[in-house]
Amino acid sequence: MIFNGIDFNDYLVVERIRRKLLPPINIVSINVPGDLGARFPTVQVESNIIKVDVRIIEKDREAVQAKAREVAGLLFTREPKKLKLKDEPDKFNMAILQGDIDLEKFMNTGYAVLEFLCLDPLAYSDNIRSFQNINNKDIINNGTAPVFGKITIKIVNESPNVKITLQNTGENIFLEGPFVTNDILHIDLETEVVTKNGISIPASLDSDFFKIPPGTFRLTTTYGTIDLEFREGWL
Repeated sequence: MIFNGIDFNDYLVVERIRRKLLPPINIVSINVPGDLGARFPTVQVESNIIKVDVRIIEKDREAVQAKAREVAGLLFTREPKKLKLKDEPDKFNMAILQGDIDLEKFMNTGYAVLEFLCLDPLAYSDNIRSFQNINNKDIINNGTAPVFGKITIKIVNESPNVKITLQNTGENIFLEGPFVTNDILHIDLETEVVTKNGISIPASLDSDFFKIPPGTFRLTTTYGTIDLEFREGWL
């Protein structure tokens, strides 16, 4: 187990990892007067929980307690941190420890169940995928969930504006120029920050800072070339 950049294999033994098949799914719907049942369902994916059974093994009870104190200090964080577990060594979750964590001691061992709360329910790939010059080309996201990404537009000819469109949905980001040859535009889909040559610029109020969908998708730009990078995610 690696949490917050610390390899806990030097401190304890992971005996069991318990993950849910899917994060909790909440269906919100509206009752229609005079009609049977409900309509207009909205699917909400909620926070996920991962439980990890761990054991501390030392020479005696006192050493177990001392190691437990050390482990507790390393596990405590005030915000989610990267969690990697041996059942999915190529993926990670953003997690924070929660709940009452009892330590059951027997002779020279101590047993505890660590409950990690994943406010973001997705598991992410260790690797960031990068694509160059993909204007109007099919790209595949092998994950099972929409994810954020970063888009780079390289302007090759003068243009009054630029529109980047996710062809799957029609969502687009519209940037007012003018732009000149060799301008570089960076678009962070998560923070919704756009820069031109390193300086922040606004996007049109009608812009949609879309997510990269799972499966095959296509991005287009009215001017310039498109580079893209994103990290695949799984429910």
